[in-house]
Amino acid sequence: MITVKKNIFYTTGMLIFILFAAFMVINGLSVFSKSFTAWFIVLIILAFAIIVFSTYAIKSNKSKLLLQILDWVTFLVFSITTVVFSLMFFLLPARIEKNSMSPTVKDGDHVLVYHFLYQPKRNDVVIIEINQADYPLVDENAFIDANNNVIEYVYFIKRIVAMPGDTIEFESFQSHYQMKVNGVVAKVNGEIFQVSNPDFLINYLDENNKLKTDDYLVFGDNDSRSEDSRNIGPVKGEDILGKVIFRLYPFGVIR
Repeated sequence: MITVKKNIFYTTGMLIFILFAAFMVINGLSVFSKSFTAWFIVLIILAFAIIVFSTYAIKSNKSKLLLQILDWVTFLVFSITTVVFSLMFFLLPARIEKNSMSPTVKDGDHVLVYHFLYQPKRNDVVIIEINQADYPLVDENAFIDANNNVIEYVYFIKRIVAMPGDTIEFESFQSHYQMKVNGVVAKVNGEIFQVSNPDFLINYLDENNKLKTDDYLVFGDNDSRSEDSRNIGPVKGEDILGKVIFRLYPFGVIR
């Protein structure tokens, strides 16, 4: 009988864990949002209240039914807290807006971002934290939300094309220019990244045409719809939050 109860207990807890994780992902809750912070605060308060009430119930020799209820509630809070901590320290759910990375990811896609001790690598698809002070060339309208409120940060999804120390060269290609990184033409899915104003990027290189320390060139896979390093300049390593590793909806690996 005890074994059966334990199996139901843990099965229910796992189901709660999965459902809450799905809820977080579907709604795009992450450390990027105020909603995530609100959930975290509620969990901390609830956990503290359970500890206090459980201690009181045990000392007061309350009924077994009350103690069983406390056990269930405790496990519920533990399950949800585990999801929250996992998202805080390892994986972040996010919902993609706009089509600057189409066809790799599109507007409305739900993805997972790995950020624990992440080190940027060339060709990674990453999330970048952008603020107006550090990136003044970003369109100011990007910092105004749907309610016409000014927001401090926006988050771009881009592909790392070049890293600090890489040698950057440009050569004519059709009506634009193509960029070479360490002698290799920068491209994705067989398509060459096109650059319309190479002089803009050259200004960010050192005297040996190398990218400076902590500067990364990030491009959107969709050339015609992307605001990226080609018009806002390099991004800093500290602003790269993590690598997009998986698309939950529609299902698929990000490459």
